[in-house]
Amino acid sequence: MIDMTSWPELDMDVLDDIELDPANIRLEMPVDAPQPDIMRDLFVNGDAFSLVEGIIKVGYLTHETPIAVERDGRTFVVEGNRRIAALKAIQNPYLIPEYQARITALVSELGGRDALRVVRFKKAPNQDQANQLIAAIHTSNIRNRWKPARQAAFFQAQVDAGKTLPVLLEEYPMSSVRRFVRASQLLNKFKGVAYKDPSLSDYIREAKFPTSTLARIYESAEFNRVLSVDTRPDGSIRIGVTDARFRVIATRIIGGMKSNELTARTMPKTSSDKFVSLIRELQEIIDKPSQSTNQDNVDGQARGAASGSNSDNGGGGGSPSSANDLTRSAGAEGGGTPGASPNSADGRGEQVQPQPPQKRKSALRLDPHGLEVPPTYPLAIQKIFGELIEIHVQKYPNAVMDLLRTFLEKTSKAYARSQGHTLVPRNGVHVQLGDCLVWLNGHVRSLPDYSGLTSVINRIQSRNNKQYPTSAAYLNDINHNPDMHATPDDAHELWESMISLMRLMLK
Repeated sequence: MIDMTSWPELDMDVLDDIELDPANIRLEMPVDAPQPDIMRDLFVNGDAFSLVEGIIKVGYLTHETPIAVERDGRTFVVEGNRRIAALKAIQNPYLIPEYQARITALVSELGGRDALRVVRFKKAPNQDQANQLIAAIHTSNIRNRWKPARQAAFFQAQVDAGKTLPVLLEEYPMSSVRRFVRASQLLNKFKGVAYKDPSLSDYIREAKFPTSTLARIYESAEFNRVLSVDTRPDGSIRIGVTDARFRVIATRIIGGMKSNELTARTMPKTSSDKFVSLIRELQEIIDKPSQSTNQDNVDGQARGAASGSNSDNGGGGGSPSSANDLTRSAGAEGGGTPGASPNSADGRGEQVQPQPPQKRKSALRLDPHGLEVPPTYPLAIQKIFGELIEIHVQKYPNAVMDLLRTFLEKTSKAYARSQGHTLVPRNGVHVQLGDCLVWLNGHVRSLPDYSGLTSVINRIQSRNNKQYPTSAAYLNDINHNPDMHATPDDAHELWESMISLMRLMLK
């Protein structure tokens, strides 16, 4: 049993009093490795830069005290090497030349840097007791990480308490606030449906309900596109279908999960056949013209959806909230009377025919798919990504395409750097997007789990006419050809074609 109550606490200067531990098992370095080499390894391979960013944005958290031990007259940090490396870099960014500019930029926003120079340590009596503590922390399950649904619920509780999304983004800069708030509201939307079958309401509230499977559906770009889900500036969401139509969709999904038709096993990826088939069904449900406003008919259609039918009664009192909830002209083919129900007979006893579904419009913004730029990447890439997912695609499709090209090229270069590779231009003196794609294609072939991405990269490299809208050639033409311009659909299609590759480069 470890008794830390007798271990002394010491306030030490992170630059002058404490050294990084060359015996740290994470490093896989010689025990006589110099301090600059250890610093570099902790930043390049240990992601210590994210701690620099976290400390500057959130503060230095003292709930976990770093542990020091004395060996041969020198004091080393044996638990908390990354934290101390981050604190050293904050005090002197030149200790880590590869990150100096980024750290200096972050530190310029920090007030009271001197207060972070001296921090409190616990000093282990000897290396053996220090090793026991390290083993307890890193080889056992002392702390359980919150599951995604619980994380989302935490932030939704803050919204319910009156905090706006901008406030939460400022208070929790290191958390995926936007994603969690959105996910919580979508989950609550499914839970709030008045299912005709009460067992579905009970099922979605069970402690063992597979929330992650449902999240795979509602967090997908395909689901958000089909239902025209959009996040307002205050963090609330808007869904472009009526409540009655969403009820049919929710019944289909939750019913399929309850019957074990829709599971993580049957839908391992959003590209799997079952998932693609489900999205196609949801699109058909939305595109079905409404046939009646009678609630009993709505209930009947909901029951049909649970058994596999795709029909829908879009009425039930819900008012359309997008162009996909169709309006009808009373004077359509049958010459109906203005104000008549779409299903009613006109003055000549004929039925008014519904108009065909209107063409769906693209979402207002690109779906971020939960992607986050690694904190080790240059700050410029984080800023570009932030602009990319906020810009109004409908209004500024050409600006979006320019940003997509910039984001793809810069992310490729940052990823290559993170893999220890220096890109070399094939022509000229500057590394261009084509150079990045050539290297990426060879790189993913060497990764067994990602070799399938070669087809994605080939598509971007392609000059095939069918693949032209999602190619680098098209990006270059949009950027340089004075006669070319982009459409919102172009931007969405290109972004969706890049997502799987981005998941690799931003992981």
